[in-house]
Amino acid sequence: MRSLHTIRAFNRIILLLILFSHAGIAQQQKEALEKQRARLQQQIFDTQELLRNTQQEQKNTLLGLQAIQQQVRNREKLVHTLSLEVTELNGKLRGEERKKGQLENKITTLRETYSHTLQRAYLVKKVQHPMMYILSAESINQGFRRWAYLRQLDRYQKNQLKILSAARDSLEVVVRQIETTKADKSGLLAIQQEQQEEIRQELRSLERVIGKLKSKEKNLRSTLRKKKSESARLNAEIERLIAAEMNRNSATGDLPDAPAMIALSKEFASNAGKLPWPVRKGIITGKFGDQPHPVIKSIKIRNNGVDISSEQGAPVQAVFGGKVVGIKEIPGFDRMLIIRHGNYYSVYSKLKEIFVEKDDAVETGQSIGSLSASGSEPFSTLHFEIWEGKTQLNPESWLAR
Repeated sequence: MRSLHTIRAFNRIILLLILFSHAGIAQQQKEALEKQRARLQQQIFDTQELLRNTQQEQKNTLLGLQAIQQQVRNREKLVHTLSLEVTELNGKLRGEERKKGQLENKITTLRETYSHTLQRAYLVKKVQHPMMYILSAESINQGFRRWAYLRQLDRYQKNQLKILSAARDSLEVVVRQIETTKADKSGLLAIQQEQQEEIRQELRSLERVIGKLKSKEKNLRSTLRKKKSESARLNAEIERLIAAEMNRNSATGDLPDAPAMIALSKEFASNAGKLPWPVRKGIITGKFGDQPHPVIKSIKIRNNGVDISSEQGAPVQAVFGGKVVGIKEIPGFDRMLIIRHGNYYSVYSKLKEIFVEKDDAVETGQSIGSLSASGSEPFSTLHFEIWEGKTQLNPESWLAR
């Protein structure tokens, strides 16, 4: 018998642990979705600010088109995140409604029990006054038992009233929670509807811009050939500077497998997905790798890094501490700077000014330059790359999301 009680107690503990675990996971999911929604809303706001300060003729450029496309992608991600949040709230509502029903049933049962208790007490008092009921006992023992019975009946009655009152209070709390959850859900659905309308408007804008750019296809192809040549020159220069740095380190004994270099490389690698953005406010208008041309679909364009558009002349900061190992001027990319982080390198180009010199040590977040401004383009754009040794990596997966 004792063993059976022990098993039941153990099962109850396990059940409670599972319930607490599920509640903790649900809370973590809720917080993650809220964080993701806030991040996307901030990105959308930043892009809106950039586009708001842009002349209409500048929006009809390839860069303006890419900014609107990125805005649409962000809004679609936000709509998806909102859908997940609504799904979470629907589950929460079902749980709260279920709890409300259980409490209502419990209150009905408690009210019936309390009513029966009152009836019993009334009948006892109606037949005879409690004191006379005790004094009319045939013996002292019987009188004591009658007194104990009346006392127990009174305590039971008060306890039932407390339980009933607590259940009513719990019901009120759950009802308020349901009202709050419904209000939260309505708010999310309103934001979702608003974003869907914004997407429809921006898709219409995209069609107009693409139509205007298609009429300039000859110029676009000419510009594309020029940029391809400039990108190849930039890539060759980066490879040359990295190779020169490696050769210099070999000569000085500062090898990649040296303890200090290994530690710095590990520290940099551990920050994948957490590095600060190289500009304070920016949107990715050019993604890493092979991408279809936004207007001429038959052409693919290769990007060895990412292009981050920001305000004209915006300051640029180092994404991680390290050492400046190269500064060079490249046609089409203005001034370019390379910072070494152990066996990793971050590359910043399209800079107008550079505030550091070769061999300078820099810290995370330190201002290292400012972006070049262009009168024909709506924004300034940073071309940003990350290399591991001689291998190009996708910078977007390294930046904080």
